[in-house]
Amino acid sequence: MPDPTTIQQPKQLLLEGADPCAFFASLIRRLALPLIQLQNFGGIDQLRPFLKALAISPHFSERVGVVAVIRDAEADPRAAYQSVTDAISHAGLTPPPRPGEISRGTSPLTAVYVLPDPFSPGMLETLCVSALTGEPDFHCVDEFLACVALGSPNPPTNQHKARLYSYLASRQRPGLRIGPAAEANYLALDAPQFQPLIAFLRSL
Repeated sequence: MPDPTTIQQPKQLLLEGADPCAFFASLIRRLALPLIQLQNFGGIDQLRPFLKALAISPHFSERVGVVAVIRDAEADPRAAYQSVTDAISHAGLTPPPRPGEISRGTSPLTAVYVLPDPFSPGMLETLCVSALTGEPDFHCVDEFLACVALGSPNPPTNQHKARLYSYLASRQRPGLRIGPAAEANYLALDAPQFQPLIAFLRSL
């Protein structure tokens, strides 16, 4: 199980895996947001023990002012949010009142954001794809995947990731994962679809 790293910043942002950590590191640099430390809690089943370990780690109480968690909604955004708030409570912290908001009057403050947004099923890749659908050549992705579905006995089961990585395979530097793709400006981070997430990060 991943262990919390040494607390270096007062704002702790907990993320679900290495790819989201790389993506958010790029986004946070782009937004020039200070004092945010990223923590990889691994898989969603590991969030509960990870948060508990973080809350009892040295210097947590005197150094940490905000603990925020971002995770994928998968099939059910409400259940995803409830899972995170249960983990926050288990760690002895007070959960926020609703997704995308920050708790009030607690120390540390807590916040939860569910991707692609607090009300829709999906994941980080879903959000990225929604921002890219306006790109002039994105229609080629769906044409390609439709062709694959007709000709392959085993088409992709995760259409969110299939659409995103098919698009990224067509860029000047093909094969980038989501973090380096953000660094390379391949993900339309200025699109309106990203603005609620960006507002959440700025609110921490």
